[in-house]
Amino acid sequence: MSEAEKIITCPYNRAHSVLKGRMQFHLTRCRKQHPCAEMGFCPYNSTHIFPKIETEFHLEHCDSRIIIDTFFYQMGDSECSAKGACGLNVDLPPCQENWDDDMIEGSVLDTVKENAKDKNVLIGIVGAPKAERKAHRFQERLRFQRVNDGEIAQVIIHSLF
Repeated sequence: MSEAEKIITCPYNRAHSVLKGRMQFHLTRCRKQHPCAEMGFCPYNSTHIFPKIETEFHLEHCDSRIIIDTFFYQMGDSECSAKGACGLNVDLPPCQENWDDDMIEGSVLDTVKENAKDKNVLIGIVGAPKAERKAHRFQERLRFQRVNDGEIAQVIIHSLF
């Protein structure tokens, strides 16, 4: 049985057996059903619920405490064992790339629309009245047929883009 499928007993009601992955959801429900239970909560792991009397013992011996301790406190030697591997002052070569030089004039959407006119794609229209949509579909059929026949011609497309 994998770690995620492990079955745990509920601290509020010993008759409840819950999958480890569902314990956090179960505890919220069970806590509401047992409002008078004097239980302590672990600051390191929200699924650790225990009688308030055992609070001090649990906080000293909690398995999840090591995660927080290693985050806040340095353990052991803080010096790097490999010489030169911890250097922060690295000389980088000057960068010749400038993204501001690659700016496209105009709208990207306009460029895409212009390029799509010469390809085998149907250009849709959004938000137009029914008569304009009908005219647009007709013009698109003509343009699409000309593109397929090899006659790439300028077709006037009435749209509200």
